[in-house]
Amino acid sequence: MIKGRNLDIRIRNYILINPKNWNKKNQRVRNIASVHQKDLINDTLEKLSAYLFERMNEDHIARRTIDSVWARKTLADFFGGSYEKDKAIFVTEWMEEYIEPPFLKTPYQAIKLP
Repeated sequence: MIKGRNLDIRIRNYILINPKNWNKKNQRVRNIASVHQKDLINDTLEKLSAYLFERMNEDHIARRTIDSVWARKTLADFFGGSYEKDKAIFVTEWMEEYIEPPFLKTPYQAIKLP
């Protein structure tokens, strides 16, 4: 996604394509019989492009920041994922692994009082 000289964001999407089957000039999957689902992939890429431009225009007019975080969130929205949800899971796992004291991980044991 390139917007003038001020914005050049490159992120990976969720679609994997063999480079030998990619047409760089047309930015589409080549029309080769051996490539399965080429029409579905090309249609999805066209819809993604239209969605990104629509969201970019809306957010630009609303004076929202458009950067790589915006691009990742917008891409996740398009594909039905959740950028914030994935981020929250990562933080939670990190907290459990590194912040929780080791003695709390052991099962509860009764303490005998004198």
